[in-house]
This record gives sequence, structure tokens and C-alpha cells, in this order.
Amino acid sequence: GGGWVVDFTFTTGPGFNLIYIPRAEGDDSLDFDYSEIPADSVWELWGKSPADTYLPGNFPCTTADFGAGAPRPEGNPSIKVTACCVPELLDLYRPIASFDLGSAWGLTVDKAFCDAVYCQDCPEPGPALPVFSAEMEYPESEEFPQPGNHLDGVFAGLTNTRAQVIETVDPYMKQYRGRVWFDEVELRRKAGMMEGTAGVEYVVDTFIGIAELRPTGSEVVDTFMKQVAIHVEKTDYFQITSHGENEYTYLQYINVRLVEVMFENRTESLAAREEVFLARKSVNVAHYAQLTFTVEKGFKIKDGTDMIPLDSLRVGAGTFLHEVEPNMHYPCREFLGPDDANTVFDQATKDTFMARFQNGEEQTCAPDAQMCSNPTSIDDQFVAFNVPLGIDWIPEPSAMLDSIVFIHTVVQVEKTSAASTGSSAKPGELIRTVLSVSMPVVPGGVNIFCDNIVARTDLRSVADALVIVGSAQNSAELTRLRIVGGPGQESITDTVRDPSGPVSINSSSIEAGLMTL
Repeated sequence: GGGWVVDFTFTTGPGFNLIYIPRAEGDDSLDFDYSEIPADSVWELWGKSPADTYLPGNFPCTTADFGAGAPRPEGNPSIKVTACCVPELLDLYRPIASFDLGSAWGLTVDKAFCDAVYCQDCPEPGPALPVFSAEMEYPESEEFPQPGNHLDGVFAGLTNTRAQVIETVDPYMKQYRGRVWFDEVELRRKAGMMEGTAGVEYVVDTFIGIAELRPTGSEVVDTFMKQVAIHVEKTDYFQITSHGENEYTYLQYINVRLVEVMFENRTESLAAREEVFLARKSVNVAHYAQLTFTVEKGFKIKDGTDMIPLDSLRVGAGTFLHEVEPNMHYPCREFLGPDDANTVFDQATKDTFMARFQNGEEQTCAPDAQMCSNPTSIDDQFVAFNVPLGIDWIPEPSAMLDSIVFIHTVVQVEKTSAASTGSSAKPGELIRTVLSVSMPVVPGGVNIFCDNIVARTDLRSVADALVIVGSAQNSAELTRLRIVGGPGQESITDTVRDPSGPVSINSSSIEAGLMTL
């Protein structure tokens, strides 16, 4: 059968490392609802749905939110930070089939044991959790594959979908390159959320995760994890196939910044000109994305073409691409041709948007960003392209990584005779690649302009200051020195604010200095 091959790099830690994928069993139909809890299933037992596992924040083992989750009757630690998180991991995810924390550490950790440990109504206290000693045997850092790691083999409950470590990238940093083979039928039926009709056209959302469980010398198991979302499509209407090794794309160092520009209202007090208040107005915020990348040498922009065809540029926001894609809009097409029928940019919205920038009338603290402006040349191989998103468009940030901005566009260049890539295109031919970006919106993850709140106040209202001229090694010598702003005198903060005359200080030494308060 067919399938997909995914290569990825990862770093291991000194604990027990495992690769896992989702357990999302459905059927080959268009209307299967993954958010429903199947009756009489393991999902009903845990009170979860397959879709829950797609959010990294729902991973059952974590010390990031220490104390969260079901606590023991006598208090912490919670299930999330002990080996009792593993039964849920085994039931709701598909780790490598060899993974079993009990066999790895010689422990009996199953749901019955953990239910007894965390029993709230037991007549007697439940059994104690084992202490994971830091001296317990676990693999030496130089060894690989390590005995306690579960990075190679078939995934639990599957037959053909498997993972393998194929290369050591950096043995000192313990960085490796892995490969996962997704069987087409197993992926759409048992390891992914499918939408569409099998045999005609469908898409599948899945992910690859890697986790490390590390002993701490206590009941707590320290956990590190990372999940990467993967979106695949298949259609029987039109298929593109390739043979041999695929060449790397000519785009490198791809980066996306989400930017918001706020409106600032500056009011100046006539009574006290020193007092200037910059008040932030957090509505009507202009949002845009800056897409930057470099192009390999040997390519240039073809005369008479746009490097980024504006009709190919689409954006959307949500959690899963297959849910967002039908409603993605064309920001540049709307921005350059504002109309009331547009999804985002009518004329009023565009006017409000552009007023936020330096070429607007409201302020000058934002950059003079040009929207939807294609470069005319790439002599330095660097490209920056600004995508207007709208007013108050970026969704609320979420630490759960479930608030994502999607950007999809075509990038096209001309191959020159100097091209060093293995592309089969001939010099002078136009070649294209598709650039798809998903960027989670997290707290603190947005570049902000015009977000200043500044106030000035009299120094005398917050501080008293003295100036001592000379040096002393004891209190007696100190009393003989000149002290400006000392007992019986106004603080120099008052003197500077309301001087009755210049304050002069004579000294026999030739020294100079500057003091700023």
C-alpha cells in the first residue's frame, strides 16, 4: 500500500525517551465526528476525545503545571507528575509498542494500581507511589540506541506504521535524525483525523511527538515533550509523484513575525509642559505578518512576474488547518481592492489600518511598512514581504498552542545558469514552490509597536538627595565636609526644580564628573 514518509530531527535527554503519534480511530466517511466520545471505549473511560490529544497542553505527563490534575487525597503530587500518568498515555496515544514504564524501571504501574493510589473514598490509604531514585539504572549518555529508549519500531496497535533512527547528527548533543513511515490506511483509520472520502479525496491531520521521562529521586517524574502537527492530503483526481531523493527547496531561513500596531493618543498638559502622557488605546489594533526568507544563489525574479503571486496568498486563523482552510481569505487581493463584499478589508478598514503607520496621520512610532509589495530584485538573496491581516484580526493568544495563524502562498523564481541545485529545470525556466506556515499565537509572542505608557514626575516627590563633597574615613571627618542638601537645607531635588540661585562647589582637586538624577 501507499503512505507518507516524514523525516525529522530530535534531541534526547538522560531519561527514557519515546516517540508517539495520536490514537484517533474513526471510519472512512466525511461526517465522522472526532469530538464525540465513542460509547464503551477507552475514550469514555478517561473522559476525553481523540481531538483532545492534538493539543500539546493536554499531554497527560507534565511538570510544567506542577500541582495541576487530580491530587492524591493527602495532596500533591498530582497524577500528571508521577508515573501514574503513563496508563493514560498508553491508552490515548500510540507510543512505540515496546514502551512500558513498568518493564523499563521494574515497576508495576497500571491503571488499577494508580486508581488505588489516588482513591478519594478508600477506607484505607492507598498504596504509596514508588520513589524513582536518581541512582536507578538508566542508559549511559554515550550509548545509542539506548536500552531504555523507545525510538525504533512499530507504533502500538499498528502493523506497518513505524519509526526508526536513521542518523546520528551530533553524538555530543545527542541529536539524531528520525524517520516515520505512515501507512495510508492505518493513518486515516487509526492515527489521524480524516476529513473527506477515501478513494476520492481526503485530508488527514496527525502529529509526531517525542517525550522524555526522567527520574528525580522522588515520586515525581520530570517530563519534557514536543509535538509537531502534520497535515497530509491525497486525491485520486490528480497525483504528483517523484522518484529518488527529493531536492531541498530553494527557500531557506524562513521566518514569520506577527506584528500589531496600536493607536496612541498624546495629550500635553499646558499647566505643566513636562508632564506628557502617552495613553495606549487597545482597540482598532492593526495586525500584519512579516514573512522573511532567503533564496539560494542561482535564482532570480523573472522579468514581468511577481515573486509572490498575490492571488495565491491566503491566510486564516484557528486550531486545525482542515477546519480553517475553507474560510481562508486573500489578504492582498482585498487590501489592494477594498470592497464592502470583501471578507476583511472594506475601504474603512483599510483607512483605519493604514492610519497606524508612519505614512498615516495618527502617529509616527510604527515602521513605515509597505504591504503586499513584491521585491523587484534579490541581489542580496534576502526577501521580506508584509501581509496585511486586518484590524483586531489576530486571535487571542493561548499557552495551549491552539490559537494558530496559517499562511499559504506560492513563491516563484527563475533558474539561472549559475544555479547549483539539482533541480531538473533548465536555465530561464520559472519554477515554483508552495510555502505553508502555521504560527501559534502565544502570550508574549507578538511584536508590538506604539505600546508605550510614559509619565514624568517631579524628582522631589519620590526621592531626597544629598551631595557630599570630599572624602572621609570616619564620622568626625564627615562632619567637616560640605554637604549640599543636608540638615536644615532643602534637598537638592528641590534646589534643582526651584533654584534660588546657582549652587557652586569649590574643590582644590582637579576632577570632574556628571551626575544625573
